Amino acid sequence: MELNLDELERLVMTGRMSRRQLIRHLLEAGGVAALIGPGAALLAGCGQSTPNNAGGPVPSGYPAVNNNITGNKITLQVLLAADYYNQPPFVDLYANFMKAYPNINLQVSNAVWEDIPTKVKTAALGGVPVDVAHQHAFVYGHIGVAEPVDDLWTKWGKISTFLPNSLQDVTWAGKKYGIPLDVNCLFTFYNKDLFDQVKATYPTATTTYPQLLTELLKFKGQTFKAIGLSNSAWGNSGLARANGGDLLKGDETGVQINSANVVAALKWNSELGWKYQIGTSPAPTKRQDEPGFLFEAKQVGLLFTGPWDLPDIKKSGVNFGSTELPKGLDGSTNGSVQGGGSLFVGKGSKNREAAFEFMKWCVAKPHQIRMAKEMARWPVIADLYTDPATIGANDPALAPYFNQLKYAKPYKLEAFPEGDKAWSDGVAAAYNGTDAQKALDAAQATAAKAGL
Repeated sequence: MELNLDELERLVMTGRMSRRQLIRHLLEAGGVAALIGPGAALLAGCGQSTPNNAGGPVPSGYPAVNNNITGNKITLQVLLAADYYNQPPFVDLYANFMKAYPNINLQVSNAVWEDIPTKVKTAALGGVPVDVAHQHAFVYGHIGVAEPVDDLWTKWGKISTFLPNSLQDVTWAGKKYGIPLDVNCLFTFYNKDLFDQVKATYPTATTTYPQLLTELLKFKGQTFKAIGLSNSAWGNSGLARANGGDLLKGDETGVQINSANVVAALKWNSELGWKYQIGTSPAPTKRQDEPGFLFEAKQVGLLFTGPWDLPDIKKSGVNFGSTELPKGLDGSTNGSVQGGGSLFVGKGSKNREAAFEFMKWCVAKPHQIRMAKEMARWPVIADLYTDPATIGANDPALAPYFNQLKYAKPYKLEAFPEGDKAWSDGVAAAYNGTDAQKALDAAQATAAKAGL
């Protein structure tokens, strides 16, 4: 049997191997010589009767060991999105965190983004709350299944290092319920070759919705479409923000789905398809990514999407340009929807401070840089943007994205499930040919019946 000391050390340090199991493994691998040789140090650290109050080594750039959590053994239940949990930056983070905290065992599970709410709520109701969960912390703060952590933020003293907009993802009613993890937002890509073919002018950072319509109408009658349309509730909230629209009232206590600026934006975007016949037909699944596939296949001339599509657009060979979202109907507004996510402590967690410490490691600069370079997940730490090359973001195509991000805000309607569904249904109806005003009046009425 091969004697893998690094693996044995990890098992011992995380409490996954008892002293008896270690002795048996060492004897099987190398006999008595293994016991008194390389295994001696491991045996000394295994099965201690008193707590280990000393932390282990901390990689450069990560928070110093918090001695408040280095005593008794702790098991942290961590729930991350399926497309994050097993990526190399996170796998390395788990190992390094448990070396720094030999008394802490990370039990990491995963779920697709849409299933995380059910898992968090079920765990809370079952009395076994998740210690660290990944989604939008403000939603869980609003519905009462996330722990407020303002005191831990104050003790940490790092709030000024974060992008101000990113903090909105963890804030509800003035309280903070987690730590932002990454950010993104909608902006614009366009196919230069297709625009040139129909003699249309490229959009710029000052283009308005009406000006863009004039150019997109030049695509009419072609075998390709002017724009890839999506009936995603999240995406269309960003297009409404570009026109100065907000789905929530200023105090975030109610919805205003049928406000004038929201209606106007939805009318403009939805009619590109069924009325003007220059946009694609959105699929019933309401997915944000489907228009991206069409853009990469050179079947549409323009796409409202986020930085996550850039790698595939480059691979596709499209001759593209990028810019910000249109500046509304009259050029006086600037906005987008902020995506990404945050980490939060599940309500009732008995390991609140240890959970917060793990979350702090997730936003340490070295980890944020790796997330950007290896996962195309953009940082929440403000000064990482002062040198784009540091995070692999010196691509000119990303410059409009970084400008747009300054004006992006989270899709906070998600905190009101009935309002979220009403808006989603209204958007779908508008893209299917219902007048936007009529569709959103109906959506507002539905939300009102739910007490919103």
